[in-house]
Amino acid sequence: MAMEKYKYQLLLVFISVTLVLQAAVVVGSKPPKDKHCKADKPGDDGYLSHCEGTIKCPESCPDCHLSCKFCGMAHCPKCDKVGSVCQDPRFIGGDGQIFYFHGYKDSDFCLVSDKALHINAHFIGKRTANRTRDFTWVQALGILFDTHKFYVGSKRVGKWDSSVDQFVLYFDGYSISLPSGEGSKWVSPNREISIVRVENANYLNVEITGLLNSSIGIVPVTKEDSRVHKYEITDADCFAHLELNFDFFKLTDSVSGVLGQSYAPSFVNPVKKGVPMPVMGGEKKFMASSIFTPDCEAAQFKAIHHSSIVDTGLGRNSKRLGMPSAVCSSNGLKGSGFFCKR
Repeated sequence: MAMEKYKYQLLLVFISVTLVLQAAVVVGSKPPKDKHCKADKPGDDGYLSHCEGTIKCPESCPDCHLSCKFCGMAHCPKCDKVGSVCQDPRFIGGDGQIFYFHGYKDSDFCLVSDKALHINAHFIGKRTANRTRDFTWVQALGILFDTHKFYVGSKRVGKWDSSVDQFVLYFDGYSISLPSGEGSKWVSPNREISIVRVENANYLNVEITGLLNSSIGIVPVTKEDSRVHKYEITDADCFAHLELNFDFFKLTDSVSGVLGQSYAPSFVNPVKKGVPMPVMGGEKKFMASSIFTPDCEAAQFKAIHHSSIVDTGLGRNSKRLGMPSAVCSSNGLKGSGFFCKR
């Protein structure tokens, strides 16, 4: 009898602890965002709603971007997924570990370098008084594959307006004009690359056939972020930057770069574990001379025609620009002839 009473008390304790834990999870979790839609009425993005009533983000992505046009989630930010580069660059490597790489403002670094794919990033930033390093963010990418060059970046922005698109896009030296509106799409002539808007402004999905799929957003440094981290951001420049997530399809075992190295089977992550901000070093190893030059010490990329890879004017000592000062393409010409557009 005493044993049965003891078992009963243990069961009550177990149930009580379980309920407390469940309550803690519910209280601590972020409720999914929702939005009210009116059928055939323009939503906050300016597009007609195709549904009536309240739509809500899924519990798996409570802070998603909702669309009345799509009657649900347009896309989910992926800053907490493997392959992400966000904030004051915070990375999640292929090994699942979080690390920071600060680099230097107005400089270019190899993010990924492999035999068939190379990605450079242009860092912007500022150094406030009494700081020993720059605060930095990724403003643009220069992606090389085969003989092609793809540029995606943000314009320089003063006061942020989320309804105004800030993307600058170039493919092989030609500016890309991507129509506004969710779902609008641009595909290169030979279908090597496709770009799709996943929101009316400032969010894209970019796929390079057989090599990668990427989510790319443009966000500002908010006043709250500035207050918390003491960035000292003003209305003159909100330091609009890219939020990135990559899914890679064909990386080799010799892949390198700030992010790329973490996908190599032999990689041993050197960052300190258990610290609030684990920092990855290697600025010298990963620095490139310009956004389209695969010349960092860790470079693995082998272009079919090296003459198609040229400087765009965004080198280490360049001034802050909203887009490349010149984007050049050989356009199949032999010798040293190039076509350049500003």
